[in-house]
Amino acid sequence: MTPVLAQTPTPIIPQAQLTQFTNARKIVLYQHYAYLADQSQGIAVVDIADPSAPRFLRFAPIPAGEQGGGWIGDLAAGDGYLVASNDVRERLYFYSLADPERPVVVGPGRGSSVYPHSGLIIRNGRLWVSGGDRRLEVYDLTNLNATPRIYLLSQFDANLAFDIAQSPNGAFLSGRRFDGNYAVIALNDANYPDLASPAWESVAFSVNPVSSYTLRCAWRNNHLFAASSSFLNIMAATEPRLLRRVNSVSVGRQLLDVALSEEGYAVVSHVLSSGLSLIDVRDPAGNIPGLPNPAVVRRLIPNPGGGTVLPSLAIRGRTLFAAGSEVAGLQVYDLGPHSSAGHLTMRRPPSPHADAHSHADAHAGQRRPEPRRRGG
Repeated sequence: MTPVLAQTPTPIIPQAQLTQFTNARKIVLYQHYAYLADQSQGIAVVDIADPSAPRFLRFAPIPAGEQGGGWIGDLAAGDGYLVASNDVRERLYFYSLADPERPVVVGPGRGSSVYPHSGLIIRNGRLWVSGGDRRLEVYDLTNLNATPRIYLLSQFDANLAFDIAQSPNGAFLSGRRFDGNYAVIALNDANYPDLASPAWESVAFSVNPVSSYTLRCAWRNNHLFAASSSFLNIMAATEPRLLRRVNSVSVGRQLLDVALSEEGYAVVSHVLSSGLSLIDVRDPAGNIPGLPNPAVVRRLIPNPGGGTVLPSLAIRGRTLFAAGSEVAGLQVYDLGPHSSAGHLTMRRPPSPHADAHSHADAHAGQRRPEPRRRGG
């Protein structure tokens, strides 16, 4: 279906942003802190106890012997740990968040059999790493000396998996199938570590047509939302059934990420007009009388800045945190009451922070390097 734009796009000028890091590719939230993966400088730690006045604190240390080469491309935080991936060196860095304000390196960097790292989640004391060669790597965060388990995902071809998101029983994983089509499968961790049971992988959700290297997933209230280059796909998470497909020609071609609010709205970032779109998904199946048609775009907020993109989003309460490349840095938006007639407004900090350390990265806004096959 093609959504109907609810109102004319309203440009806003970024005024609440931190620019010590201008090559951010991923943002994760933990307690009162945000962690941003900056391609050129490492992991930025930001105090967001007051979302209207975020404070940059420091860059987390890089494990000994890992300095130089590559960039931090992905992050996961949970269960007292922060994990970062170096997408060029094929390394994982582990941190303790016993003091979330000061991440502490735990052990040396670890080599990974997954390349590139396209998704990280922390669930029940374990780190799940998805990526190339249809591999899934699982680490025990309570015993990092243990050898990680490596699994092959039978429903994907030998090229790559795209992203991973938590589900009620495990995780959803998106990727490309042997027939060249794209899909999302469900993984059931009740069978971990014995994968002999077919319940480990469920029937795939088709998300075709997709033609992008990037496909991001989010889950909420028994529905799965997969943002691809061409569509926002809304699926029933309890059965292999596509409910809605939002044509991104109206939303913004090449969707980069999707985040879900507790009130039933999806925010997607996209390259076309370098902006954000707020989509009403309170009724994803179209069965609730009186609610708008699912996936109607409520607001479109172009983000001026000359090529600026926001590749990673996170929502807490009514606050949207967006990590961006080039001039974007960290942007904090007040979602406010979604039903109001106004558009999203950017939260304003009391004063700008110095950005002496910020600079543009040659890789900002580009796709990750194409994965290479192993062993032919």
